[in-house]
Amino acid sequence: MESVTPQDTYAHIVGAFAFAHSWWDVDSVEGAVHPIDDVADDWKVSGFADDPYGEEGAFEYAFELTHADVMRALRICADKDQRQAKYVSELCSKESLRMLLGNADGCDFDAKRADEVVQVAVFGKVHYG
Repeated sequence: MESVTPQDTYAHIVGAFAFAHSWWDVDSVEGAVHPIDDVADDWKVSGFADDPYGEEGAFEYAFELTHADVMRALRICADKDQRQAKYVSELCSKESLRMLLGNADGCDFDAKRADEVVQVAVFGKVHYG
């Protein structure tokens, strides 16, 4: 079993266009350039999200996302018995578990599933989607 690298989390989550949805407004990406072949261990994405508890379109919820944040979210998404994973899709749960088990190359996160992981990392659960 291979460990999940920062390259893996960046490529499969950020690289899957998780931030393409209207509730994300990314200000900066540090430690990564396109193409995504050379990603720093300390990559970070920061910006604002549409606050799920506030006015729609206000973008008042500041966030930072790192490899460690994605790893924590993958663990939550992979465990469907956790209350936090309540709104995580079955496919996201399956792909999260596959990645955690060291099969990053076999993962198939699309933008929707990657967005679920980011929402869990940023908000603690899936609000949108």
